Amino acid sequence: MAEKKQTYKEIVQERDAYKHELDVIKQDRVNRQAKNSVFLNLFMRKEYQL
Repeated sequence: MAEKKQTYKEIVQERDAYKHELDVIKQDRVNRQAKNSVFLNLFMRKEYQL
């Protein structure tokens, strides 16, 4: 089978899309860590435990 050669523009677009996906994943991880730390700090206090 003959593979289609990618143009430079297509390679750059693919790379940029991949970088964007990684940024989204990293941001999601940061958000989860922040939410987790708030939850833990809040519920470690006895007055907030029910």
